[in-house]
Amino acid sequence: MASSRDEVMTIEILARRALEHPDRVFAVFPDGEEWTYARTADEAWRTANALRARGISEGDHVSVWFPGGKDGVRVFFGVLAAGAVFAPLNLAYRGRLLEHALNVTASWFLVAHTELLPRLEGLDVPNLRTIVSVGPGRDKPMTVNGIDVIGDDDLRSDNTRQPELEHPRGPWDHMCLMFTSGTTGPSKGVHQSYTFYDEFCEGIVRITAEDRISMAPAPIFHNGWPLYLQGALRKGGSVFVTDRFRPSTFWDEARKHGVTVAYLVGTMAHALLKNPPSADDRNHPMRRINMAPNTPDNKEFERRFGLLPTSGYGSTEVGYPIRTTDPGVRDPTTCGKVRAGYAARIVDAFDQEVPVGEVGELIVRSDRPWALCSGYKDMAEATVELYRNGWLHTGDAFRRDEDGYYYFVDRMKDVIRRRGENISSVEVESEVLTHPAVAKVAAYGVPDPHSQEEVMVAVEPKPGALVEPRQLAEFLIERLPHYMVPRYIVIHEKLPLTATERVRKPELRDEGVTANTWDREAEGIVLSGQRLTPE
Repeated sequence: MASSRDEVMTIEILARRALEHPDRVFAVFPDGEEWTYARTADEAWRTANALRARGISEGDHVSVWFPGGKDGVRVFFGVLAAGAVFAPLNLAYRGRLLEHALNVTASWFLVAHTELLPRLEGLDVPNLRTIVSVGPGRDKPMTVNGIDVIGDDDLRSDNTRQPELEHPRGPWDHMCLMFTSGTTGPSKGVHQSYTFYDEFCEGIVRITAEDRISMAPAPIFHNGWPLYLQGALRKGGSVFVTDRFRPSTFWDEARKHGVTVAYLVGTMAHALLKNPPSADDRNHPMRRINMAPNTPDNKEFERRFGLLPTSGYGSTEVGYPIRTTDPGVRDPTTCGKVRAGYAARIVDAFDQEVPVGEVGELIVRSDRPWALCSGYKDMAEATVELYRNGWLHTGDAFRRDEDGYYYFVDRMKDVIRRRGENISSVEVESEVLTHPAVAKVAAYGVPDPHSQEEVMVAVEPKPGALVEPRQLAEFLIERLPHYMVPRYIVIHEKLPLTATERVRKPELRDEGVTANTWDREAEGIVLSGQRLTPE
């Protein structure tokens, strides 16, 4: 755990590394280009000075809406060097979800990929007044939603000196605004401080200066993007910056680019095991893989690839308070033990601790100020609820054994977990209800061995109306991110309700997928994210 300011503040670490080790490689890209610490600092200072010249001040939120890559590295560090808050948006956002996220962020400055810009048309985003385009065609004059778009050359100043801020940021100040899925309402913007990421790094990014971290499972809008960049920076290591996880080339990329550490979600391990066995399976430089959640296949993973994954538990709000302390923990279902400096309890609905072995909600405290999230942006009541009785309530169901190991059981929140994405059932339901023939709807997750969960919706039509599953799916494809579009749709004449007129989702989950369920993928409608043209 870092203690002094120059060990916590991202930009001060970057400046020191660039001065002490200017020629040490920090970032490696798939095309073979390498950025040293000095080059990374130069890109950051140029970007920061351009942002300052455009009017960005300390504490402003800068929305970022494009894939990572080289632009992602320079803009991340540039935003922080300008004293601003890094506020990325999910690349799949569109429609009301995109409008909501932009208005929560309240950014007046957006850096976006050219091919995403048409999604802004028609949105009510009164704060937005400057858009910078990155990607193909970025220098072509264009106007989007009444706003003139400028090319990203305007994000590169000739001034290569680190900006001097009138009010330098401190460890308690906001570093990032990350969106988590809404569970009882729309998605929330989570304030995360510099200390939050320093502590997060201490928990998960356990590397040396000789290590190189793969950014493969860390899109720019996930915690992993700032986490792995910051983690490598604070130890003097390096990162391999790639745009996506590719099971077929994962080990080849590790060998080619000298990747030694990776952080994967459980479904990625399953995908790697599906590759045909090879004589090169153990011929790689990887020395550690962290996997969350862990997978029952971890012993097979160790046998085949020579690595037993470590694991843990973390989130956008809580950081990383629980981890397996060493690769010798062979129970694939445990998240590990509580880290030093944290306290955890498993409680009932009244915050009373449950007996060892029983299931309850995990709540957490930290000894270190600002190590947990700083609350939800402009959502005071939700923040109070999050921290009720002085503990951060994770909303996740856990149990603990007599030896102090914690086990994730389920999500107490109404959230669906699909391929590493947290999906708000409320947001899915909100869009389904815009269909003119739908009276009631329930969205929920059903187990899937390869995707963690798949999205399923049960629909009750309006009296006299007909809801055709294929037509409903096509309706939602235009309104939802691809990963939120339901795979399964079932039509009920009447949905089961509680005494308070709420849909009884447990009953629907127990029913699961039946012969009467329409399967989008079985009907040939398979969705994936929009592939953006690289530079």
